[in-house]
Amino acid sequence: MPTIDADAHVLETEQTWESMDGADKKYRDIWRQEKQRLRWAAVVSLLTMDQALAEARCAKENGACAIFMRGTEGDRLLSDPYFYPLYEEAQRLDIAVGVHAANGSATLYDYYKYESVGFSKFKLNCVGGFHSMVMDRIPERFPKLRIGFLEISAEWLPYAYTDLSKRLRIKGKELPRDFMKQDGIFVACETTDDIPYIVSKLGEDNIVIGADYAHADSATELLALHNLSADPRLTPALAQKIVGANAQALYGLQC
Repeated sequence: MPTIDADAHVLETEQTWESMDGADKKYRDIWRQEKQRLRWAAVVSLLTMDQALAEARCAKENGACAIFMRGTEGDRLLSDPYFYPLYEEAQRLDIAVGVHAANGSATLYDYYKYESVGFSKFKLNCVGGFHSMVMDRIPERFPKLRIGFLEISAEWLPYAYTDLSKRLRIKGKELPRDFMKQDGIFVACETTDDIPYIVSKLGEDNIVIGADYAHADSATELLALHNLSADPRLTPALAQKIVGANAQALYGLQC
């Protein structure tokens, strides 16, 4: 995901949002100098929806290709109706929503304060965000919206698909194998994932990858694109889709 300074895990104050707006301005200025060099994800003021919508429009006009969100935002799930205006505007602007490994809930952050790593605090809450978006059928409300779940691996996808299928079947609905393609949902894998198994269960059109550049955590792999392209488990065509065409589809890029 093309974020650089958007790594804060819990943002609750207006001052913090102002500092992130300063980072957005920096990226806007860089993009204006060479419009093909830097595409970026905007951190918008989700505490105030009217402001968030205005910032999303400004970001789109200045080179942003995504809006940054986390698995939880405040006391709201990603499927909360509060975010419907943002999703509506994102699909109108043809800009993706990128859900990054992070936690926007002070309550959950404190709950996991004794966790020595950020697995439950930052990663699993994003898996839950994916589950809530699919279970509550948000893509049906916003059929042109593109959503990416990033920096949390993709190994969990088959499990989530099985669980969602069972729960939706109880409601009389079937979740097709290619639901991610239908729903405009993308998930970033890591080179340590069992990628052949994942694509055998859910298809190959909605898996992407990133290097987590500028971080130093479990998702960081600066040579991720090179390593995946050279992975003997994958056909060249599949590797190229993951590092190229699928990412272009997620972010709406013309290359």
